[in-house]
Amino acid sequence: MVINGNRFSRPSDPAKEVRGAAPNFGRPVFPQIITFSAMTGLIAKTYRSPDEAVKHSLENARFMRNDCAVMECLEARQRGTALLNWHLEPEDPKDKRQKDLCEDLTAIVERVRNFTEYRRNLLEAIWYGRYAVQHRYEWGFVKGKRRLVMRRWEPINGDKLVFRYYDGTGDYDPDQIGVRVSVSSASARNDSIAGNRKLTATDSGMAYFLEPWERSLIAVHKHMVEDGSYEDVLSAGRIHGVGIRDRIYWTWYQKQETMAHLMEVIERTGTGFTIYYYPWGNKAAEDKMREVAETQTRNNVLLIPRMEEDQSTDAFGIDRIEPSTGGIETLKGIVHDLLGHQIKRYILGQTLSSEAGSTGLGSGVADLHAETASRIIEYDAANLEETLTDELVEPLKRFNFPWATSINIRFKIDVKENEAAEKLQAYKSAWDMGAKLKASDVMDLIGASVPTQDDEILQNPAMVQQARLWEQQHPDAGGGEMGVSPSADLPQADLPEHPEGSVEDLFGPLAAELQGAA
Repeated sequence: MVINGNRFSRPSDPAKEVRGAAPNFGRPVFPQIITFSAMTGLIAKTYRSPDEAVKHSLENARFMRNDCAVMECLEARQRGTALLNWHLEPEDPKDKRQKDLCEDLTAIVERVRNFTEYRRNLLEAIWYGRYAVQHRYEWGFVKGKRRLVMRRWEPINGDKLVFRYYDGTGDYDPDQIGVRVSVSSASARNDSIAGNRKLTATDSGMAYFLEPWERSLIAVHKHMVEDGSYEDVLSAGRIHGVGIRDRIYWTWYQKQETMAHLMEVIERTGTGFTIYYYPWGNKAAEDKMREVAETQTRNNVLLIPRMEEDQSTDAFGIDRIEPSTGGIETLKGIVHDLLGHQIKRYILGQTLSSEAGSTGLGSGVADLHAETASRIIEYDAANLEETLTDELVEPLKRFNFPWATSINIRFKIDVKENEAAEKLQAYKSAWDMGAKLKASDVMDLIGASVPTQDDEILQNPAMVQQARLWEQQHPDAGGGEMGVSPSADLPQADLPEHPEGSVEDLFGPLAAELQGAA
């Protein structure tokens, strides 16, 4: 098909004739930015902020972090992931060279100051949709060798980040990331360290876009990546992360409006009404009654004149109308039980971890809530693992071990370590009932590897003695895995009821240790 002299037909991959080229030369089938009804940021080729809070009110976007109920849930979710243990995992666990590399890299990562807070800061992407940390490296000694370590770091607010978009022209790097800077920085050309910096004007002010070598000095974490709708041009930037702030903004805004209405109702009717009567047409009496009313209270006061036919022996009087709490309780329920719970449930997936609730005996609601919270933490941890692998471990490996470029070392967060004790107890129960177990499954559960013939082996002497006794009595039978046969195959009549060194000696201490750690 030809339109205006341009050929749009692509019957085959244009890269297939180029040896070693990636399909379509590694480019997308079509730029994401053209899948919208219009394009924004045409000069700088940058996405605009897709966040609902930022688009509606910059002040509200900041004020949301002053809401204690919101921040309580957000920080609890961040701490739940940041406090988990971690380790580095080699591509081939059996390769001694890779295992040694993991040990060296682990020692280097452990030198990062406030590493728990470092990870929590990256998890601010949960709120903003994207967040960054700037690394500052220096030389130091790790395990007696001179290494490049990251001793200092500085967070970069997610609203300061700017992203290029790929427009198909090749004029801009679609992976280039910028940081918003002040207008005065445009005149600050004298940089004694890195030389002059070229600033670019964007729809949100001036921005400095990182050079490829500078990109490795910054870790960028993104939360939920999604595409925007065709009609909403500003939603195109969701491809670089969407946070909780965007999701809960309108619920939070409605909550603030309802709270303002609630405070107005309390101010107007919450303390009831006091009515002060004075004779009609008597200015002096009105002034005197007003003076009395002002000395008593300044809220919900009514001054009402009495007509002559309504006057009794004394035209002056005071009536009290007590407040009705029905409307107040209704508004309070909307704020707390409806809108407040919706926000908490979205952030944490449940509410029992932040407030008391009725679960019912044996209903399993508490377990369901705990399972939901653990799934959210597991998602956050898996997402953070990928960022730390690419943005922290990979640069440290490239700086210190350039020979290991082709070796993949992953940053792993121990999300399920608390489940190890329960699983180990289940294995023990199955063992006691005579089940045959794979040694590798048990060893993987406790984080150990199955020993080989070249390894020095530590084993319970009593269990070894039982295995030898069984082999002597059954010379024609082969030994079980790891040289110990299952208890179901042991001749029960030849063994004491509770032999010294029974399976409790093997599993008991491990289970106790894991339960203590959990």
